[in-house]
Amino acid sequence: MEGSNVIFQNTVFRFVVSGSTSEGKGKEHCGVIQAADYLELSIKKFWETENVEIDSVKTTEFDICEDHFKNTHSRDDQERPGGDATLKQDPSCLGESKQTAIQRLNSYIEG
Repeated sequence: MEGSNVIFQNTVFRFVVSGSTSEGKGKEHCGVIQAADYLELSIKKFWETENVEIDSVKTTEFDICEDHFKNTHSRDDQERPGGDATLKQDPSCLGESKQTAIQRLNSYIEG
């Protein structure tokens, strides 16, 4: 169209026409032409294009941890979580941390 700014864009939804024309009638117009079969297919193609695949990287340790979680965690009758609090290492690796924590708590309370 001579003297106009019309832009035709080929998108995943087919062609989109936008811009202005040289005719100054001052009327706005919006028109949509669609075919239901093509619209559904176009939307499906759009989401397939936008879909980002996330590779699941599982390690042996991850599998062990997941199995451990499933075996040690549960919910009671009121849906409150519960389970065993087991450690990855022997508890002796904690040293005297309990006694240290008690001393700090007492000094905070007295303080």
